[in-house]
Amino acid sequence: MIRYCRRDDASVAREVKAGHLDYAHMSTPNRTDDILSSMNSLGILHCMENGMEDIRANNHSIPFRIISAFALAAKMNRTMSITDIPVAIRNHKLLAELGVNLYTDEGDLDQAIMTESGLRYMIQQYDPFTLVDSYNNTVQQHIMPMLNLFATTHLLDCTNIEVKLQNSNYEWSTVCKSKKTGKYVRGYKLANLRGIRGDNGFIEDIRFGQISNNDLKLSQDMLFTSPVFHPGDNLICDRGFIDRATLNHMKLVRGVDTYQPLSKNMVAHKRAVEQAIQEDKWFVHPNKKRPD
Repeated sequence: MIRYCRRDDASVAREVKAGHLDYAHMSTPNRTDDILSSMNSLGILHCMENGMEDIRANNHSIPFRIISAFALAAKMNRTMSITDIPVAIRNHKLLAELGVNLYTDEGDLDQAIMTESGLRYMIQQYDPFTLVDSYNNTVQQHIMPMLNLFATTHLLDCTNIEVKLQNSNYEWSTVCKSKKTGKYVRGYKLANLRGIRGDNGFIEDIRFGQISNNDLKLSQDMLFTSPVFHPGDNLICDRGFIDRATLNHMKLVRGVDTYQPLSKNMVAHKRAVEQAIQEDKWFVHPNKKRPD
């Protein structure tokens, strides 16, 4: 049974005065509750619901905004198991704001709003690439326009998501040797494009692949097709993305200037140092680990 509720302070006060209060549940708000409350009031949770196609057969299924809120709460509280999601939000105020309550008066937890088996079944209805596309659609077509959120400077990076090497049950995962440690690792790779606005950053676009994928290969489609780029924008990325065809496309076709750090063995680095010596123009490096 799903029980929906709403916050009604006046009604609660009347019941207390009339002596009709049967039970009081005390809860302490935390930072996660505050963040989710703000997301709900701004309409971001509704954007999550609108940005993902609902292919579930049951028309009375739990709305995506509710599932998203509980999943985000579990993630922010560092409880990663699916079993933690249904009980990730316990604050009565936030539950009332979301308009749903986990409580069941039938004494059967299987009739509560969410179960582990139900969540696993729902996830299995979507392939990983559909979930990634849904994220991009939600951010680009709903959240960013609603909040008038845009950026002219973008950071491109790839992050390895490692899982247990001995566990082969991670779907689509691959094994490769880490360039940093020289050890074999299993997992995935996430290419992310981060927009910079003032002192803040937000993830504008992502691509998901295997950990053995080349950074440039995983990111190239995002660079060529992402709608977040506009003529005159700046793209900052590391040397792993140096590719003449890609850089020419970004500059000539998309009108985006690309900035990458130089390496000491590059001719461009040598010329830059020669010019700095000639003009006697030196600046402190922003990385404190490089005082010289």
